[in-house]
Amino acid sequence: MNPALLTAMSNPKVVDAGINASGKILKWTGIGVGCLIAYLIGRRIYKSWKAGEPARELEKSINQITDNGDATISAGEAAVVAASLYSAMEDCGTDEDTIRTLLSKLKTKGDWVAVIKAFGVRNYGTYGSPLYSWMPSTPLDLMSWLRKECSDSLMDEIEAKTAAYGIAL
Repeated sequence: MNPALLTAMSNPKVVDAGINASGKILKWTGIGVGCLIAYLIGRRIYKSWKAGEPARELEKSINQITDNGDATISAGEAAVVAASLYSAMEDCGTDEDTIRTLLSKLKTKGDWVAVIKAFGVRNYGTYGSPLYSWMPSTPLDLMSWLRKECSDSLMDEIEAKTAAYGIAL
């Protein structure tokens, strides 16, 4: 081994300098990682807050939909239909038979409006699980959910029914 290296290694000042240097590196690495984590958390909070703006605008437009008072289902029944529609669409795979059955119960424009209002605005793209809550999601109303989840043939049926009642998709 090199005698100069052995002399340097046996000198306590040189060894202390090496330990202090590695300690400083670890300290600054920890500070850097902490800053990165704080930035990511702050960014997530900001994006969540900013994402709420379109949802609020969408809710306002839903509340402005009017019907002609001819609903044949109660507000409670509309809420059950809305929750059942959400359940049929929320996870991977869409239960189109359930959607068809539920939508066949809507006989008037008032029924459709009641269910649209009961459905409200729900986040699309979280797969219905808190495990995926970190993923970006989009607030959508019932008609937008149906457009994203249903096959073309089912959407043709839905569009025919809603057009007959003067409801735009």
